[in-house]
Amino acid sequence: MAKATPLGSTVAHGFLTLSLLSAMAENALDKPEVQFAVNYGFDKIRFLNFVKSGKRVRGRFKLLELAEKRPGQWQGKFEATVEIEDEAKPALSAEWIFQYFG
Repeated sequence: MAKATPLGSTVAHGFLTLSLLSAMAENALDKPEVQFAVNYGFDKIRFLNFVKSGKRVRGRFKLLELAEKRPGQWQGKFEATVEIEDEAKPALSAEWIFQYFG
């Protein structure tokens, strides 16, 4: 059935791709010396391209902001991009916010 669509194959749901960010960040980002970190949410999420079945993806992360909210509490914002194997256009781009307590 998926081959009959304009996409021509099965694709991953955008929210499945978004859910992979946690595992990608775990492997890609240095962890700060804190007691714990909290996923605070997103300022912006854009689903830019379809991830076709069988394609590999990778995450790229860039620190945009880091600010002390109060003593011992920091907030960081990362630009997160999920790239698709052999595709020029990424699957998604997001601004991801964490809070660190320590």
